[in-house]
Amino acid sequence: MRSALTIPALFQPTSTRFLVLLFLLALAFRILNLLTLSGDEKMFQIGDSAGYLKEAAAWIARGSFAGYLNGEIVLPMERMPGYLWILAGIRAAFGGTPVAIAAVQSVADAGTCVLIALLAVRVHEDFGRVAGICAAVWPNLIIHANLVLQDTLFLFLFAAWMLAVARFADTPRLRLALMAGFLFGAALMVRSVIQFGVPLAVLLMIFLAARGRAGAVGVAAAPVVFLLAVLVPLTPVLYRNITNFGTMSLTTQTGLHALFWTTTLVRMDQKGTDFDTEVKVVQAEFEARLKARGIKKTDLNPFEVDGLRQEMATEELLATPVWRLAKVWTQGAVITLFSPAVLFDKRVRSLPRPSFYATAGTNLPERIWRYFFEDPGWFQVIIGLALLVGLGLAVVQFVGLWQMLRGWPLATLGIAILVFYFLAVSGPTAGPKYRMPFEPIMVLLFSIGVAWLLGWRRPPAGVPR
Repeated sequence: MRSALTIPALFQPTSTRFLVLLFLLALAFRILNLLTLSGDEKMFQIGDSAGYLKEAAAWIARGSFAGYLNGEIVLPMERMPGYLWILAGIRAAFGGTPVAIAAVQSVADAGTCVLIALLAVRVHEDFGRVAGICAAVWPNLIIHANLVLQDTLFLFLFAAWMLAVARFADTPRLRLALMAGFLFGAALMVRSVIQFGVPLAVLLMIFLAARGRAGAVGVAAAPVVFLLAVLVPLTPVLYRNITNFGTMSLTTQTGLHALFWTTTLVRMDQKGTDFDTEVKVVQAEFEARLKARGIKKTDLNPFEVDGLRQEMATEELLATPVWRLAKVWTQGAVITLFSPAVLFDKRVRSLPRPSFYATAGTNLPERIWRYFFEDPGWFQVIIGLALLVGLGLAVVQFVGLWQMLRGWPLATLGIAILVFYFLAVSGPTAGPKYRMPFEPIMVLLFSIGVAWLLGWRRPPAGVPR
C-alpha cells in the first residue's frame, strides 16, 4: 500500500507520455549541441575517431569476418566490430559523414535517457522522472553522443542490460535471463571492456534467481541460458579468431592496453616523466625484448604479438610494489570519477591547452599544479570552473549514495561492484570517457540526492532491497 505521505509531482512514477516527452527533450539537447558543431567535421572527431571511420570503410570494402586476404591480415583486431557495423550502415544509408553519425547517436542516446528513467523506477518508483530529466541534460552523455566514438552505442546496450537484470531481480524468468544475456553479448560486440565481467554476470544471475525463489531448476538454468545468449552475438568473432588464429581471445587490445597504457602510466608515476617520453621507452624495450629472443613480429599473428605484450606488462606490474600500484589505480579512479565532461568537448579542446598525460610530475598533485598554473589560459579556467561544478555534483551524489545505502543496501552493493569493476579495468587510464559505462549510476545517485534535498522523505519500507 502506498504511504500517506504526499510525493512531489516531480517524483511521481513514469508514464508512456512522460517517456515520449523525455525522449524528445533529450534528443533536442543533443541535436542542439550537434548544430553548434556542424560547421567543421573535425569537431566530431577525437582520439580513435579517425581509426573508426577508416575501419568502417574497410568493412564495406573487404567484408566483415575475413581473417586474411591474399596472405595479409584484413583489418586490425584491436576493436570489436559492433560499432564499425553501425558506422558502415550509416555510411551506406547517409554517406557516413560525422554529422550523420552524431545524429544517429543522438537518437540512441535519447533512448539511453529513457532507459535510465526506467532503471531508476526499478530502484524506486518515485525516481523515474527526476533521473530521466537529469540524464537528458547530463553533459557527459550529450558530449559523447556527438563524437565518433563507440561509447554512446555501448552505453545504450549496457543500460538496456542493466534494466533487464533489474527486471530479472524482480521476476526471475528465463526469458529475462535470455534477454539480459543477449544484451550483454551485444554490448560486448561494441566494446570489449566488459569481457572480464562475464563470470561476475553469471554469478549475479545465480544469486538473483536464488533470491527470487526460482527453484532449483530455475537457479541452474538461468546462468546457462544467460551465458548461451551472451555467446550468440559473439559467435562470428569467436569463429573467425579460432579458425584463423587459434585463439578464443576477442581482440588484441588486452596486451596493447596493459603495456602501452597501464605499464607506461605506472612508469610515469615512478619516474616523474611524461607519457610521450615513457611510451617511446616502453616501445623500444619491447622491440629489444623480441630481438633478444630472435622473434620477428612479421612471423606472428596479431594475437601472438599481443600475448607477448601482455607477458611483458604482467612481469613488470608484478615486480612493481603493491603500494605504488594502489596509488596509481587510486589516482586513475579519482580522475575518472571527478574529471569534467568538457575535457572531451571539441570547442573547449580547440583552445590552446597542455596535455595532462604529457605533463611531467612525481605525483598527481604536482602534475595538476603544473597543468593548471605553469602556463595558464582560458582552457584551464574553463576546466577549473567545471571542476568546481563537478565537486558540487559529487556532494549531491554522495547524499544520494548515502540514502540508497540506507534504503537499498543490496542494490547499493551491486552498483558499487559495477563501478569498481570499470575503475579496476581502466586502471590508471582515466578521464570522463572511462566513466561512461557507469554514468547511469552517477545520474541515479545524483537524482536520489536531488530528490532528498528537495524534500523527498518517503521511507523505503516495502520496497525490494
